[in-house]
Amino acid sequence: MPGLSIAANLVSGTEFLGGYGHLQIVFTPDVGDPLELEVQGPSNLFSGPWVFESRTHNTTAHTGFYGDPDKYAIYQIMSGQEAEDAWTILNQVHAQMVAASNGGNIYEYDPDYNSNTYTVTMLSVIGINASDYYGLVTPN
Repeated sequence: MPGLSIAANLVSGTEFLGGYGHLQIVFTPDVGDPLELEVQGPSNLFSGPWVFESRTHNTTAHTGFYGDPDKYAIYQIMSGQEAEDAWTILNQVHAQMVAASNGGNIYEYDPDYNSNTYTVTMLSVIGINASDYYGLVTPN
């Protein structure tokens, strides 16, 4: 049965600052690899536009600490047709954000306007309050 989840992992290299988390939206289809919607910060983490990505989720190449319970957690928030419908809506919103940012920096990255902002905003579009799940996706 398809599922929609919220996931979080530690941002590599931030441990000396106490660690920072990175939220992701993950869709697990009936067939195939789980997929994620997220944004990344620019290569210069202090300035630049969000980097929009949509890709497979279940590899350490794409999700740095995938499978490490001390640095990664995932929690399913809906399943079945509801999850499929929500995923369709999320992809439509994601595509609109990508189109709106094409050629401009309207989604400028900064420490308070980052990948977690994107995930919280996207989940609110489908009626999910991300903060209800923070404790469930906080790695050990």
